[in-house]
Amino acid sequence: MWEYIEGKLVSAHPSHLIVAAGGFGYYVQSTLHTYEALREKTQVRLYLAHRIRDEHIHLYGFATPEEREYFRRLLRISGVGTAMALSILSTYATAELEQIIRNGDLDALVRVKKIGKKTAGRILVDFQEMPIRFSEAPDGSVHSDAVQALEMLGFSRKEAARLVEKARKELPASTSSEALVTHILRNV
Repeated sequence: MWEYIEGKLVSAHPSHLIVAAGGFGYYVQSTLHTYEALREKTQVRLYLAHRIRDEHIHLYGFATPEEREYFRRLLRISGVGTAMALSILSTYATAELEQIIRNGDLDALVRVKKIGKKTAGRILVDFQEMPIRFSEAPDGSVHSDAVQALEMLGFSRKEAARLVEKARKELPASTSSEALVTHILRNV
């Protein structure tokens, strides 16, 4: 629904930021890493995720599209809610989390507040099934959007990610997610 919010940073706290944009002040929950990256700035851009619960819209903001995508992927895992996903991403930067997942480091995930061995194991298994690492993707949001579009068309996540990676190698780096999906559908 919303890709990002850009505006004046009114207030910064380790758990949330308040951003003034378009005459409104937005309360945006964030990670400790986002807070550290943006707390000294006056103008900010936060990449957004949102949840609607009990007639309330909750905004979650991240300094990078990669951090937002990790947040979204964590929420797809059974037993992981927004508070736990924010806690994981506050404890570990995305590069650290990627390394933890690559190494299958259960103990590192269990160190995060409120994560037991069962949930940590689910996180490791589910993430290891996701083939793309953001350090290898020049534009995580275009890649992610194309994969999600293919999933909505009935492709499995693994197959969609494989097809998008193949198409990205064949097309210019500036190709939009729509053009990627169109190219893939024409060539499948």
